Amino acid sequence: MKLAIIGGGGKISSAVIFQLLTDIHDVPLTFALYGRNKEKIDDTITLSKRFNAGNGEILVCDALEDALEGAEIVFYCATYGTDDFAGLRSMGITNGAHILHIGQKVSEICPNAWLLVATNPPCVPLMAVRMRYGFKKSIALCNAGMFGKKLISSFMDCKESQLTMHEFGVNHEFWYYDIRVDGKDIYDELRERLPKEYDRANMTGEFHREFPEWSYG
Repeated sequence: MKLAIIGGGGKISSAVIFQLLTDIHDVPLTFALYGRNKEKIDDTITLSKRFNAGNGEILVCDALEDALEGAEIVFYCATYGTDDFAGLRSMGITNGAHILHIGQKVSEICPNAWLLVATNPPCVPLMAVRMRYGFKKSIALCNAGMFGKKLISSFMDCKESQLTMHEFGVNHEFWYYDIRVDGKDIYDELRERLPKEYDRANMTGEFHREFPEWSYG
């Protein structure tokens, strides 16, 4: 399986490579890294070598076309800003024109690949890609719901496995409409307690001990 990573020098890139190499051992993996910052891509390569047990091949591609050739998944985690790119207009949307350019190239070079977009905001640029190039295999990724679950489990002093949470919405704009611990509805309890009792210092769950900055959530 070939995974093309656009923005191959970022922290998300390293995390994705680590997770896949750790979890998948019976499928040959090829990671094609493409990005503007060669020094950061070198850092990704250095980190990846530490946990690559030999089941992954990691390539650095100077040309976008080389990264996309034969890719089954294209993972976009770049940050380009609101500037226009390659004759395409961004219309004030962060990464808008750049994601459109990537979508155009994917439609030409690897039209059967999945396109995954993790950079905020994923929803509007990806919708433009779908409308302009007819993409059907595309997913906008957002981790806000995951962090919300970690925060609430820490606040309620319970395990994530005990929580059942349902939400709807797009990207960061979502709402929980049902929250339960071991099947017991705690929605009204949270509405009552959170505004009065929330204190970052009390976020002592395993996740928040490891990543204290996320207690700001």
